[in-house]
Amino acid sequence: MKLEIEISIETLATARHQVVRVPIAERLTLGRGPDSPVLLEGTQISREHLVIAAAGPQLSLCNLSANGTAINGAPIATGYWQPLGPGDLIQVPGYNLAFTLLGQATPSTPTPSRVPTLNSSEKTVLVLLAAALLITLTFWKL
Repeated sequence: MKLEIEISIETLATARHQVVRVPIAERLTLGRGPDSPVLLEGTQISREHLVIAAAGPQLSLCNLSANGTAINGAPIATGYWQPLGPGDLIQVPGYNLAFTLLGQATPSTPTPSRVPTLNSSEKTVLVLLAAALLITLTFWKL
């Protein structure tokens, strides 16, 4: 079965409301960029502002923009995945969005992780901090 997402879009400046259906494979990126299936306009909208992913019957959102994305008024940090529940309202500058997954997702689709991945520099810092803590604890016992 072909997967689609129904996107309810409220443009705050004009109070215009529209509903569009967009096919989705695994992920859908929205923003003001030319590859966005739904064009969101505005100086505070990034070319790639957010990503929606489908995993089974669950939708998740990842904020890609430092300009702000919120779910039900709670800001989402850049790079973090957040599961979406029924009726969740997504706020980006100038818009309110709501997403509904239509159809059935395949079970092989991975669930996006809510835990951010670390780059090699961050891993190095964590290893050094752990080593310093181990040395401190060793000498503390002496």
